[in-house]
Amino acid sequence: MEILVSMLILSMVAILILQGLRVGYKVWEKGESKVAHQQRMRIALDTISKQLSSAYPFFVKNEDGSPSPVFKVEPKMIQFVTSRPIGMSNRGGLFFVIYRLKNIPYSENKILVAYQKPIYMVEDFKNLDINNEEAINLIPDIMNIEWSYSSWEGYGLEDSLKIQKEKEKSLPKEVTLTLRHSEGEHSYLTQVTIPLMMSSKKPIKKGTKT
Repeated sequence: MEILVSMLILSMVAILILQGLRVGYKVWEKGESKVAHQQRMRIALDTISKQLSSAYPFFVKNEDGSPSPVFKVEPKMIQFVTSRPIGMSNRGGLFFVIYRLKNIPYSENKILVAYQKPIYMVEDFKNLDINNEEAINLIPDIMNIEWSYSSWEGYGLEDSLKIQKEKEKSLPKEVTLTLRHSEGEHSYLTQVTIPLMMSSKKPIKKGTKT
């Protein structure tokens, strides 16, 4: 009887130890996953900030001869010309870049990807065939995203013509990225505002008519 009682006690102690180890492992695994997610976010946001802060005021001419900036911002997409391509720190020249969301198979979330190409290889800045371009993965597990910009401050509603002229000569002063992303069972809201270092007025560049 004493041996049976001892074995029962040892079994219970072993079960408690195993449960404690299992809980500790899950906590450690979640912590490692969170750290890895934060590290990916930091690297991706740093990359995005460097590219956008190096955005170049590249303009093309419309059919009527009026200048049109390649720079374009929509809630789910942004396109611009930059002098700082991803993964090509030693390569000079200007690159056309598009950030947009891409579906993740078997998931409701999406991934933010970038497409980039030297501007001399882009025939039409409005219709770049991204289906044939290699996507650069930036931020996974995105639940929602919104791009916005602020510029041309100090004008009233009656100065709409003046604002339009400013838009024809310069880029916005800054771009804001707001995104909700998930890591495991948790979701996070991140917002970053990126100043455009070359947003001041520049001579209009001759480009392909659009």
